[in-house]
Amino acid sequence: GWSDLVISQDGKYAYLVGRFYSRDVAIVDLEARELVTTIESGSRPREIVLSPDGTRAYVCDELDDRVSVLDVGQETIITTIPVGGAPLGIALSANGATAYVTNSEDGTVSVIDLESLSVTDTIAVGSQPRGIVISHVTTNTAYITNSGDNTISILDLSTNTQIGTIPT
Repeated sequence: GWSDLVISQDGKYAYLVGRFYSRDVAIVDLEARELVTTIESGSRPREIVLSPDGTRAYVCDELDDRVSVLDVGQETIITTIPVGGAPLGIALSANGATAYVTNSEDGTVSVIDLESLSVTDTIAVGSQPRGIVISHVTTNTAYITNSGDNTISILDLSTNTQIGTIPT
């Protein structure tokens, strides 16, 4: 089965990743209810997000320690961005200018500037971070689930620092 999917803003397409040891990003036409194509990403793509304008998708490639950048219209990978070990989760800032990627092996979050497509900062968090969400209320706060120590890290995105931890 697939581990993650996103749907285009117009509701016409779904983008799927994460079949066990697959390298594929699948594009599905939801109106026609058929597979359009598959695109080879990196080893074991785990999570996918779309840019706010829907033109790009960002895929965490767990075994390659990178994020693949997909041009949605051209259905091609246009570049890859090296991040920390075993990237599993990704979230975009409210304005879509920055991506935050959890690196499970390193206990870090990579901060990616999506204009330059480069890592601009690395934030230490808990052990084995996985999921990440950015608050809709305070868009400068992110929450990271840390499976290695059963905590939630709280990040201040205006300073790229961890400001608290919640035991779970």
